[in-house]
Amino acid sequence: MNKERMEYLYSKGLTNVIEHPCSLCRATDFNFRDFPHFHGTDFTKCPRSVQFEKAQAFPEKTDDRKKAMFQDGHVHEAAIVEVLRKAGAEITHREDSDEHIAIYDCWTEGFLSLTNTSAAKELLSPRQLTKTQIMVVAHTDGVIDDEYLLECKAVKDWAWENKFRGNRVPKDYLLQMRLYMFMLDLKCGFLAVKHRHTSEIKFIEVERNDMDIKTRAWELRKIVDALETGEQLDCKPVTKTERKYCRACREKS
Repeated sequence: MNKERMEYLYSKGLTNVIEHPCSLCRATDFNFRDFPHFHGTDFTKCPRSVQFEKAQAFPEKTDDRKKAMFQDGHVHEAAIVEVLRKAGAEITHREDSDEHIAIYDCWTEGFLSLTNTSAAKELLSPRQLTKTQIMVVAHTDGVIDDEYLLECKAVKDWAWENKFRGNRVPKDYLLQMRLYMFMLDLKCGFLAVKHRHTSEIKFIEVERNDMDIKTRAWELRKIVDALETGEQLDCKPVTKTERKYCRACREKS
């Protein structure tokens, strides 16, 4: 088989299967300044880092290596879902979709409504949201028995032995899951961690904690205003260690 044929088959297998997950990003050509919204992972980072990323305002490129990694992740996720279904659990998606778009109001401390891509775009373009509201886009792996969030992660040896030792859950995973639980009003969640090489799976219960998300939401709301005024936000708190690992702090120092 020649190289051109192999490249064609490879592209057919991955292109159109793996896109940028956020439909709002794709619909607005990744223009955050005019269509400010936040993803689940934005709740896990320092405000300055998120501001730095949003200020770039250019389409995120998905090269072949990333496509292959995403595709591999879907394979592991499907394996976890199959295990749960064989055990008798019902795995579904709320609103028949893994994407959820909602408005969060920092003042009333609650999600107002779920919406769709077109409606969200129209709300953001003329700036109809108030100074206390943000648009949030979440992508969930599933809901168990219509009550519990399911989040799937596939990891290699080092992460399996260190990040999840004693059923610990890294803080970024905690915040991401708590956002989804709050957004969909779920009782609690289960993190399913699969070892990529041995196929062993750990199921770790994660309690819902809305306060973590309420605090982060205020910080994200400030980013929208800061991008308009040119103000540079700080990491909170800023320590030497955090500055070392924060790309925004390194760039702006």
